[in-house]
Amino acid sequence: MRTNKKQKEKIQNIFSQKAIEIEPSKELFNKIRKDIYEQECNKTMKNKLFGLIRGKRLVTIAACCVVLGSITVIGATMGKSWISHSQAKYMTFPSEERIQKDVGFVPKYTDTLPGGFEYSNGGFGESQLEDENGNILTHIKDVILSYTREGQRSPLNLSITQVGKEFLNDTESQLVGEYKEIELYYYEKEYKFVPEDYELTEEDKKANEMGVLEISYGASEVSNEIVQGLSWYEDGLQYMVMGNDYNFTVEEMTEMAKVIIDQG
Repeated sequence: MRTNKKQKEKIQNIFSQKAIEIEPSKELFNKIRKDIYEQECNKTMKNKLFGLIRGKRLVTIAACCVVLGSITVIGATMGKSWISHSQAKYMTFPSEERIQKDVGFVPKYTDTLPGGFEYSNGGFGESQLEDENGNILTHIKDVILSYTREGQRSPLNLSITQVGKEFLNDTESQLVGEYKEIELYYYEKEYKFVPEDYELTEEDKKANEMGVLEISYGASEVSNEIVQGLSWYEDGLQYMVMGNDYNFTVEEMTEMAKVIIDQG
């Protein structure tokens, strides 16, 4: 059966109206998007994890969760563990007012870093340190900003943590200098990302016991990467610039720290 022009227009109008009626609300759309983000983050967490070192402690951040705007913080140290309770995202560069409202403090930060790095995304989170009996030792808040450089997918992360100095331990980091009377600590270690069913070799075990290699399970394939970090403590906040497989020199990372310290 053929339809004339008016009939076609009427049918199109009906379809358009039905499309509007079934279009999800803003709340539903945001929920669906959040669910997709979480699914992707959970998937990537099983594949490859970044390390963010706070002195001797290791706090693990799922790389995709920074990209997607959700930050997951986990870790353990000497019978104690960091437990994450909440996190939120910054898909655009956050203002000082926004950070003050979210975490209650305003750190030093910038939208670019030396070496061609530009802000891409980030977020904030709240965690607590518990001992082996589940007793809460302290609460902390983090701001994590992620930067990318053209031609490279791996992000460079700046983490800023409000934490008491008594909870810091830099025995695995090396004091590499001072800037404006602020001590700068450099950290570098090789990480081996392996599948869940990977069996450690004797060489792996020996390197791990010596503290020169960290093993991270859950990757889709075996890979080795060098994690580098430069940290400092200023006005009750610990700062850490961290990246993997960039082969930075200490001088290059120090320049990044200087740019941040000079803010404000």
